Amino acid sequence: ALVDVTAATQAAIDSLPRGGVVLAPDGVYRWDDQLIPPVGVPITIRGSGVRTEPNGTSGSFTGTEFRSMLRDGTSPAIMVGTTTNDYSKFVMENLYLSGGTNAEVLAGVGQGGSAVGNFVGLHIKQRHGWELRNVRIAGFDTDGVRLEDSFYGAAYTSDFLLNGTGVNGFSAANVDGFYNCKFQYNVFGTKNIQNTFGCSWEGQWKSGAY
Repeated sequence: ALVDVTAATQAAIDSLPRGGVVLAPDGVYRWDDQLIPPVGVPITIRGSGVRTEPNGTSGSFTGTEFRSMLRDGTSPAIMVGTTTNDYSKFVMENLYLSGGTNAEVLAGVGQGGSAVGNFVGLHIKQRHGWELRNVRIAGFDTDGVRLEDSFYGAAYTSDFLLNGTGVNGFSAANVDGFYNCKFQYNVFGTKNIQNTFGCSWEGQWKSGAY
């Protein structure tokens, strides 16, 4: 069985008071609690690649997966930012953030209404200039990513799959860009999410303001 490593991950981030990189090698890491990167500190969480269990002919047993089992129905797995504007860089790259086991995700967890309680994968609030690079976020009931008063963030070559909403522009001002990303079985948020380039989608699609 997987052991909860939330505290260890948080401690690794907190050990970098001036910022830096937290490296997560190949493997599946379980989180039972919320991860909160500190305000005002540039942090990168870097995996070894996007790990997804094979399903038919696709998927990989190599790479990094953070599996959130935080199912209180109210807390995001990762809460980045507060009510204060913060321009310190937050980056996630080369990893998979999941809201459940592979079987749960494929069975429909995260397509809305499953009542599992895995609320939001990544909530970015007033943290500006964030980046996602080669990241997959899947299996969250409400939002894979929630953006709130976020400016000038960007996602590159990332997938937002099998979530209630893939990326939700939760507030009235999100000037962010998405490049070569994939959206599946979700509604792309309706509030001022701007700039998509070379992206693809399957299932229901609802664009933001452009």
